[in-house]
Amino acid sequence: MKILSLLKQVPDPNAVRFDAGGRLAPNTARAVNEYDEYGLEAALKLKEARGDSVHITVLSIGPATAKDAVSRGLAMGADTGMLVTTDEVPGSLQTARAIAAIAERESFDLIWAGQESSDSGTGNVGPQLAALLNIPFVSNVVGFELDDSNVATITREIEDGHAQVRASLPLILCALSGLDEPRYPSMRGIVAARRKPVEELALSDLVSGDSGVRWSELREEDRTVQGTIIEAEPDEAARQLVAMLRERDLL
Repeated sequence: MKILSLLKQVPDPNAVRFDAGGRLAPNTARAVNEYDEYGLEAALKLKEARGDSVHITVLSIGPATAKDAVSRGLAMGADTGMLVTTDEVPGSLQTARAIAAIAERESFDLIWAGQESSDSGTGNVGPQLAALLNIPFVSNVVGFELDDSNVATITREIEDGHAQVRASLPLILCALSGLDEPRYPSMRGIVAARRKPVEELALSDLVSGDSGVRWSELREEDRTVQGTIIEAEPDEAARQLVAMLRERDLL
């Protein structure tokens, strides 16, 4: 069984930094999109259950630094990696077309993606990819089991609870955080990752032209803070504060 796990490199939500102009600082730390890691963990669980009959490829599309995302996936336990480089920020459809070109060549049985990414948050790549490949797609996945006949039982998170669906491979699944917690790469895994093959392609090798989509830079939202400073001795300041609150019907 061949599994593709998509890993997008995004600004680390725990270490986002902005410059003086409110734009994302160029030295902001990067991380693998959280939902993508949940999908990879589900793939690794299946590999552990079935052994060498399962082969996992991790794929990332982005600048050269996105190779760090591929390396993390390999260190977690994936078998091979693919890096599609681009200096532009592709739109979701262009991304899906690039992935579809690879998937058609490799004939993956199962493709895992995150439900959405923490930077653009469109949630479009999974359904667009399914449409391009003409295979079933299930979103909001929080539970996954695959029987011996390769029929999947999938638990989806819905507005008022959960729902279960069954589907046969090939299949595209979009992961949420209800799946098993992603593992941390072990030192042994990090060392082993250095010996695993990584195929590198340019986005232009897979799709022609640009996406027609233009993204502005990630920036900090402008915030305006209004208030009143009471400059007086403590007793007088307290009286003024009480009077102000009563005037505004807050007391």
